[in-house]
Amino acid sequence: GNNLFPMTQAAPDLEFHGVEVSADAVAHAKELSASSGVKINITNASFEEFATAIQHRVTKFTPFDAVAVFEVLEHNSPGEGRAVLDAAERGVRPGGRVYITTPCGSWSCHDEACWNTSGRKDHILPYTVSRMRSFLEARGAKGLQVERVENPQYEEGNSWVFASFEVG
Repeated sequence: GNNLFPMTQAAPDLEFHGVEVSADAVAHAKELSASSGVKINITNASFEEFATAIQHRVTKFTPFDAVAVFEVLEHNSPGEGRAVLDAAERGVRPGGRVYITTPCGSWSCHDEACWNTSGRKDHILPYTVSRMRSFLEARGAKGLQVERVENPQYEEGNSWVFASFEVG
């Protein structure tokens, strides 16, 4: 939810649709939308609901030019991550791209921000550039790009793995 709004600001001529598991993040994105006048199409849904919605869209409508999976894979096992990317790929037209981000800084798996209120580790699979590259290469990803991106607005150690690949 919080990732969708900045993208709409950067590319206001594009149409964006978001799926977010956090009802609080959806509410926040909708508040930003209302206060700025930028329309955001965002739905509060689980991964299973997302996968069903993607399949429905592909069946009834044209696929998306791109699907972004931002800050998702680190919350899932490798098998669950493959299922997330399978659903994302089904929603993209041939020649389109899937974009992925995941934290890889010092906070990506080891500090309190990565634990939910029930004491369960929220970030269960940290990614490095090499781990992400291996994960996507094992899927047969074409036109693969993987890099580490530092964010100078944050303290040292806060960085992300950014990856994208083409859907055949």
